[in-house]
Amino acid sequence: MQSTSDTLDIQSIKDYLDENFKKRISLDDLAGSFYLNKYYLMKLFKDRYGMTINAYLNQAWVTWVKQQLRFTDKTVEMLAAELQIEPAYLSRLSKKVEGVSPTQFRKSWRGK
Repeated sequence: MQSTSDTLDIQSIKDYLDENFKKRISLDDLAGSFYLNKYYLMKLFKDRYGMTINAYLNQAWVTWVKQQLRFTDKTVEMLAAELQIEPAYLSRLSKKVEGVSPTQFRKSWRGK
């Protein structure tokens, strides 16, 4: 059974990830910042949110990229640079999470 403090810690960690998803976040640094063992942190997060921390960050990246593609003229390369990842990785991640590449998503959204 999770204690209330564990629940609060996990919510705080999710809030931190939501605010800082564009930064490089290592599991060791994250666990250290919240004074938790990294394996315990991974278990608590997965139990609470039904996905790993990495899967959550990947989803946050793709959601943010989709918003940027819809509402800005930034290139995929510019967006990848903001996330500090390679454009090819961003494209693969988008295909994995959404089923389409960032370029295909933008074309379908703009009707081109």
